[in-house]
Order: sequence, then C-alpha cells, then structure tokens
Amino acid sequence: MVEIMIKPIKKIIKSIVLIYQVITVNIFYYLLYVFFIFIDKNKKQRKVTIGLTEMARVIYYLGRVISSRYIVNLDRHRFYKDKYDFGPYPKIMQIIIGPFLLAYLSHISEIFIYIWDNGYLLNRKWDFVFLKKKNKKIISLFVGSDIRSLKKTKEYFASINIDTYVNYLTDTDNLENENRLKKLAELTEKYSDIIFNWKYDQISYLEKKTIPWPYMIDTEKHKFNFKMPKDMSEIRIIHAPSNPMIKGTPLVRAAIKKLQMGNYKFKYIEVINIPNHLLLNELENAHIVLQEFYCITPGILGIEAMAAGNAVLMSANLDLNPELPEDSKKAWLVTNYWEIYDNLKYLLDYPDFISKYAYSGREFIENHYSLGKVSEFYNTILNDM
Repeated sequence: MVEIMIKPIKKIIKSIVLIYQVITVNIFYYLLYVFFIFIDKNKKQRKVTIGLTEMARVIYYLGRVISSRYIVNLDRHRFYKDKYDFGPYPKIMQIIIGPFLLAYLSHISEIFIYIWDNGYLLNRKWDFVFLKKKNKKIISLFVGSDIRSLKKTKEYFASINIDTYVNYLTDTDNLENENRLKKLAELTEKYSDIIFNWKYDQISYLEKKTIPWPYMIDTEKHKFNFKMPKDMSEIRIIHAPSNPMIKGTPLVRAAIKKLQMGNYKFKYIEVINIPNHLLLNELENAHIVLQEFYCITPGILGIEAMAAGNAVLMSANLDLNPELPEDSKKAWLVTNYWEIYDNLKYLLDYPDFISKYAYSGREFIENHYSLGKVSEFYNTILNDM
C-alpha cells in the first residue's frame, strides 16, 4: 500500500526536477554567449564530447582513440580509477550540474556520443531535443543491458535451440522494462545520426541500421613476446565472472571438478569482484582463460585475456554472430556451454595448442582492437559527419 502511494509522488518529484533542468539548460546556454565574448571559445573547442556512464572502460578508451574530444563520466566506477575531463559526481550533484554541463559542452562541441541509457538531464529525450535545436550530431553507443531485451533474447535463443542465461533469470517478461526499452529504441532512432550496437548479441527493439563497435585495448600495457612462450611448468587457468550465473560459472566449476578428479594437474583461479588492475596482473601470469559461455561476443575480459597472451575459451561464435571479424575463428577456442570440459581437457592433453591460441589471439587483438586500429575506425566515421 505504501509503495503504491510513493510511486506517484516520486513521479511528480522527478517531473518537477526535470522542468528545473530543462529551464536551466536553456537559460544557461544563452548566458554563456556573454561569457564567450570575453573568453576565446576556440581555445576550448573540441569536436566531440563522449559520455555518460562508464562500462568496461569504453568512455576512457574512446577518449584515447578519438582526437579533439572531451570525456564525461557521471558515475563513479568501483573497479576503474581512470581520469575524465568531467566527473564523476555524486547522484545529487548530477541532477544539479547536469544542465550546466550540457549547456556548456554544447557551445564547444559539435558531436555528442552517448554511452549507456542516461543523459545529462533526467530524461534523455530532453538532451536530444536540446542538442538537435542547436544543430548538433548525436551518436548512441550501446554496450549491453542498456538496450538488450531479455524477452527478445529468450525468444531468439529458443528459436535456435540454444540455452541462454536469460532462462535462469526470474524477471524476463517484465512488461514495464520492455516498454522502457521500446521507448529508448524509438527515441534513439528518432534523434541519433549514428547508432552503434552489437545487434546479434544485444538483441533489441532497434530496427534501423546499427554498426558493431570495436572493442579497445592498450596492447602496450600487456607484455607479450611472440618469440618466448610463457613458462608452463604449472598451467594456470582463470575464470573471472562479473556475474557467475550469466557467465556460466556453475558449468565451469563442474568441468574443473571433473578434470581434478581425473588427476589433471593445473592451478584454477576464480576471481570475482576485484579491481581491474589486479585482474590484469592475474591475466599476465595465466595460460588459459575461461571467459563466458552464454554470450556470442568476446566481452572485455576476452579481449584483455587475448592481449595478455592467453588461450581463451568462450562461446563467442562467428556462425551465430556474423558481425565478428572473419579471422575470429582462429583467435580463440569456440566453446559452447556443453563443451567446457571437453575443450579444456583438449588443451591440457595437448599443451602446444595453448601457445597456438595465445599467439593467434594476440595477433587478432593487434589487427582489430589495438588503439591504433580503432582510432582509424572512429576518426574516419567522425570526419565524415
């Protein structure tokens, strides 16, 4: 009863705050005209602004590969300590500073890249309306749960007779959430000039053309020597799930247990909820990484693991996801959720293939996801806008 009463009150408060934000962003935008009479705007001009919520260091790396940009991260990330031009801010400060930030950046940037599903204002729609009135370009980049429909994902994988993590979630037919995702897709298609999305993995209500965005990794920070393989006197196997159920951790544990009972010798390291720099240290000393087994894209851990010279087992699969590069077939050992034991046993039986996949995986990363390659990709697109 109390919850029923609180919900409309929250809605009213949110509407009042949004009205304040919309009024503020417009007033402050015109006040800035006076400010820029005395300050040379060209000195602060940068072509692109990238934000707003950090996921898998996408904002940070986009800031590394895109020339002439500002990077904004509103929310503090528990695993990453990267520095941004603006943010992060506490939640209450986001509400206050958001309109001022949007007004200021709209004076000095021409293209706005939006990552995740939020905005500088409480409702992203009013960000987009404001920016389009100022003749700005908008790019929407989705990274996963921000656009993925659990309902459509469940239906798709059922149609091809493959299990998915969605089958183990309890709230997959949440009508309110599905309606929110539909509205987000409609809003995105109405206002965005370009949409980045992995359409086979992040199955959504988007109907217009989308572009798969490339992963990004600083290969210089990952030690790897093609001429000197890692010491394999003790094979180290790592599994680092951000969410054990979604990543297939129960199946991984079952496979590991069966191998241990078969007297296979190795060290299994399971890492959950640790800062990214500590995880990267583990990857540098590992040989095999068990990524995720209900997903058809590599994921950031898969990219980091290959960059660090590991043989990677994961379910990402060119046959199910034709947006992957063609040479991904050789970059990792494609492993469906029912193949974890068999494929891991194969590598332990024939350890030369551990080095083979380590080399091919690292080469794949350098050819497709190194900062230099990705920089060419984005800057070509941005220069044509």
